[in-house]
Amino acid sequence: MLVEVCDEKDLEMNVEKTPYTITSRNIEVLGNRDVIIKNEIIEKINKFKYLGACVTSKNESTEKLKSLVASGNA
Repeated sequence: MLVEVCDEKDLEMNVEKTPYTITSRNIEVLGNRDVIIKNEIIEKINKFKYLGACVTSKNESTEKLKSLVASGNA
């Protein structure tokens, strides 16, 4: 579906800039599935930065992120 929508809008996805992660506190949910788009494997990462804080695939985050999200919700 993503590929079809991109094609309709004349958009291209750069697989080198499009990593993905699966986040869950349940380690059993985390699998080793490859995401393939147009015969290219998308890189799976285990952590990423969000609002200056590191978030892991186990859905852990630093206190800075929790504080920023809480203040944003207020």
